[in-house]
Amino acid sequence: MGKRWITVLLAGVIFSTMLVGPAAASVHPCATAAERCEGTVEVPLNWADPRSEKITLPFVFTPHSDRTRPSAGVIVAMAGGPAAGMIQPRDMAKTVQPLLTAYDMLAVQRRGFGVAGGLHCDDVDVYEPETITACAERLGPRIQYFTTDQRVADINAVRAALGIPKLVLYGISYGSLDGPAFAARFPQHVKSAVFDSPTMLADPRTGYASGFLNQELMDGTVGALEHACAQSRACRALPGDTGSRMAKVAQQLRAKPDPKLSLADLLGSTSIYDPMTAREASAALDAYHNGDPAPLHRLASLLDFVDDPNGMLRAAGMGYLSFLCNDIAWPYARNATPAQRLAQLADYYERNPEYPLTSAEVNGEAGFVAEWCAYWPTTREAPPVPPHAKFPDVPVLTIAGTFDWGSATNAVTLADRFRRGRALVVPFAGHATSISFDTTYVACVATAMQNFITARSSRSSCSGENFAALGRFPLTSEDLLTTTVQTAMDALASRIPNSYTVNTRPEMPGLRGGKVTFDGPKATLHDVRYTTDTVVSGEIRFTGTQAEADLTANGKRVQLTWKPFEAKENMWVTGAVDGKRFARWLPVT
Repeated sequence: MGKRWITVLLAGVIFSTMLVGPAAASVHPCATAAERCEGTVEVPLNWADPRSEKITLPFVFTPHSDRTRPSAGVIVAMAGGPAAGMIQPRDMAKTVQPLLTAYDMLAVQRRGFGVAGGLHCDDVDVYEPETITACAERLGPRIQYFTTDQRVADINAVRAALGIPKLVLYGISYGSLDGPAFAARFPQHVKSAVFDSPTMLADPRTGYASGFLNQELMDGTVGALEHACAQSRACRALPGDTGSRMAKVAQQLRAKPDPKLSLADLLGSTSIYDPMTAREASAALDAYHNGDPAPLHRLASLLDFVDDPNGMLRAAGMGYLSFLCNDIAWPYARNATPAQRLAQLADYYERNPEYPLTSAEVNGEAGFVAEWCAYWPTTREAPPVPPHAKFPDVPVLTIAGTFDWGSATNAVTLADRFRRGRALVVPFAGHATSISFDTTYVACVATAMQNFITARSSRSSCSGENFAALGRFPLTSEDLLTTTVQTAMDALASRIPNSYTVNTRPEMPGLRGGKVTFDGPKATLHDVRYTTDTVVSGEIRFTGTQAEADLTANGKRVQLTWKPFEAKENMWVTGAVDGKRFARWLPVT
C-alpha cells in the first residue's frame, strides 16, 4: 500500500459518552484536490487525552469527477473485517460508481492495521493461548484504544480536516457496526446511511455487540438453510426442521464416528458457502440419518478452506483481537483474569447448552474468538455504540441476504432503530451483497443503493433465488428419463449462478460415482451415477438460461433441452430418447 501522504495534526476531546472531533483544525490540502488524493492525519491514540501518543491514519479522498458543479455529498466507505483495510473500499466505490460524477468518496484506514498503529505478534499460537496474553502484555496498555469508539472518532477527524459538514455512511459487515457508532456519536455530521450485511448488532442497553458466539454462527447456518428449504414444497415435506435434522446426524456421529465426516465437517459442509449447499444440505442431512451417507459425504469433500487460525491471526494482526475482544459482549467479565473468564464461559455454556453442536465439537482445541478473547485484556469500558444511544433522524437503508441469515435478521432490527430506516432483505443472496460482483442480484442491489442515496426511489426489491431445495436423493431410478434429467441437474449444481466457491472447480464428483469435468460452458459426464442403477455419460452445453444435453443413460441416447437455473421443482424438458421425441414436465427436487 505504498503511498504519498500529506500530514496534518488533529486533536479532540470527549464529553460524556460522546466522542467529539477537533473543533478547529486547518483544512487539509486534499480538501481542494481535483483528483484522487492520498493523505494522512495524525490523531491521538486516546481521544480523551489529546496529549497522548499520536498515530498516523492514511485516508483516500476521491472528489467527484464533474468539476463544473459542487459536490452533492461525500460517501464514506467503512470497510469490514475488522481487517479489510483499504482494499475493500475500492469495491465499494464500484458499487456507487454512477454517483461519483456528483459525489465524493472517502475511505479511512482502521487504526490497528497497516501503518495505522498496526499491532503484531508473530509468535501467537491459539493452541497455547497464554501466548495471546503474553502478546497483549508486550504491546502494553495502548491496545485498549484500538476499538470502534476510537475508530469512529478517527473518521470524524478526517471529516473535519477536509471540511465536510455531513457524510453519507456506507458500511459493510464490521463497517455496519462502525456506522451506527458514528451516527450515535456525531449525529450532526450524518446525511444518510447504508449498512450492508450487519454481522454484529449493538445491544441498545449496553452498546456492546453480539454475533460471534458459536451458537450465533450456528443459528445463522440453520436459519439460512431453513429459509431456503421453506421455499420448496419437496424440502418442506422433510420431517422436522434443519436444526433437528443436523442434531440427529450429530448424535449419530458422536455414537459412531465417520472418517469421512467429522462433527466440525458437519457444520462446515452445511454452512451456506454456495447455492449448491443450500440446494442439497437439508435433504443430505435427512438422507444421512436414514442410512444414505453419499450426499453429505460429497458436500463434506468439497470443503476447501484452510483451517489455520494462527495463520489467519498473524495475517490480520492483533488489531483483529483488539476490536473483537473489546466490541463484543462476551459472557465473561471484562476485568476478570483469563482463568476466571474461562470458568465464566464454561458456566455460560452449561447454562445455555449449544445446539445442535458445541463450540468444542466445531472448533476443537484451537477454540475460536470467544476462547481467544478470554486471554486478551479489555481494561477500558468502551462500547462501540453509547448505551441507550439516540440516532439521528436520517434516511437509513440496511441490506442483507438470506444466505447470511444472522445479518438478515440484524438488518431488520437495525433499520427499526432509525425512524426513517428500512431493510432490503435479498432472498438467496450471501454476505456483502452490495459488492458481490458476478452475481445475478448485485446490479439490483447497487441500483437500490444509488437510488436511495440520491433519494430517487423509496422502495425496491431484489432476489437471488434461482433453484429449489431438494427434498430427497433417490437411491434407485424411478424411470430412465426422470433420473437422467435429475443427473443432468445434479451435474450443473456447482454452476448455479451466484456460486462463489465450487463454481471454480474444473472437476466435480458424481453423487454415487463417476465425475463431471468442466470446460467453460461445457460439462462432460464420465460414468456418473446419481442413482445406484443408472450410469450417465455425455455432454451438457449450458448458459444462464438454457441447457442442451446429449447423453447416454444405461445404453440409451437421451437428448434434453431445458432452462437449468430456475426456482422450480418441476422443469419443462423437451428432447428425445433413442430418437423418440417428448415434451414433459419432470420433477427435479
